Amino acid sequence: MADVAIEVVQPFEPRYRLTHTAVARFSLFLLITFSMLMPIMSGGGENGGGSAIRQIIYLLIIGFGALGARITRNLGSIVRFPISIVILLGFCWLSMLWAIDPGTSFRRLVLTTLMFFGVFMTVKKAGFDGAYRMMTLSLLMLVAISFVTVVFVPSVGIHQLNDFDNDDLIGSWKGVFGHKNYAGAVTGFLIILLFFNLAGLRKSVRLAAIILTVLFLYKTNSKTSVGLTGVALSAGLAMALYNPRYRLIVTPLFLLGCLVTALLAWANWDLLIAPFTSEDSFTGRVQIWPPMVEFWRDNWWGAGYGSFWNIDIPNPISSYVTADSYVNLISSGHNGFMDLLVTVGPIGVFLAVMGLIIWPIVGLLQRPDIPRNRAMFIVAIFVFAAGHNMTETSLMDRDQPVHIILITTIAMLGVSSRRRVPRQFDDVATD
Repeated sequence: MADVAIEVVQPFEPRYRLTHTAVARFSLFLLITFSMLMPIMSGGGENGGGSAIRQIIYLLIIGFGALGARITRNLGSIVRFPISIVILLGFCWLSMLWAIDPGTSFRRLVLTTLMFFGVFMTVKKAGFDGAYRMMTLSLLMLVAISFVTVVFVPSVGIHQLNDFDNDDLIGSWKGVFGHKNYAGAVTGFLIILLFFNLAGLRKSVRLAAIILTVLFLYKTNSKTSVGLTGVALSAGLAMALYNPRYRLIVTPLFLLGCLVTALLAWANWDLLIAPFTSEDSFTGRVQIWPPMVEFWRDNWWGAGYGSFWNIDIPNPISSYVTADSYVNLISSGHNGFMDLLVTVGPIGVFLAVMGLIIWPIVGLLQRPDIPRNRAMFIVAIFVFAAGHNMTETSLMDRDQPVHIILITTIAMLGVSSRRRVPRQFDDVATD
């Protein structure tokens, strides 16, 4: 019998296939993008009830990211928080025991915890380079759209009026970010990303993007973000001089410097804020802080996480200011550290500063395996975020833009060694 050749037909497989890492990176892109739009997603001013649509969007994004991270295989290896952040979140949950509005506290803390979970999960899978590219792409896209709104829909992209009829806001660019202060922070972060250029943009594209982003930042009239951008870039460049060989000397000096600075600031608080207490300085926002300090002195443990501003019961601040004070109309203390003080007390402030700023920097100083350009970028982000919280509130504030960029950078620090990502984890796998 003659042999019969049988052709075995192989099942068709595309040359390129979507990988789990690509799914995680896209999920991170969506998380960053929607958090940058937080002011308009929350309706510009959120009450205790929050926005159900906003929370559903995040749940869907994080659920999609969980597929990319293959979270069902090993939750512990996919989502691994630094112990300092675990302690911080744990204390915030504990504060619900004495929260004056536990319902609002619970809803806000669920969202805060969810954002930590989603960011760390997706960054772990995306890797440092992937996370950096997603952050750059997201902010570039939003600033580009903001230019379009400024030119073609100025009623949306440019401040017309404000709640206090303050002429200073009129004409300031805000783009799609809802307020000039948010727009200033986002553009400041984008300038840092473009300056260090770890995303590998072509020189011409990068230069054009920097020029346009600087223009937008200038037109926001956000003095805080303008000044902090320069300070943050300088701090990042200064990191180039650091040699990890001296970490045993530098790290204790850094911690000692932080301690001395905190003690001096606490002992000379009235002297420090004196130049800023006029109504023309920082739009008089420092006038908010004295009644907040008075409240804290009467409530050492604080009001409980998220239980001070915009809650379902009268704001506690109303008992410490006159009935006609504009402080009754605001929704934050315009200082992330002060807002933490009146909600989770000095222990919460200490845990937040240590977990989100000081301890990550100490970890960075202790790691010689982190490439210098990555270390420069990370330091710049930390300096900007810490400084921004001196005049705005973002620290531990759910999906607030500055907070999300900060915790994304902390997560990136954990995956920023020189080890190359295996080929099978690239965006597109080639057979």
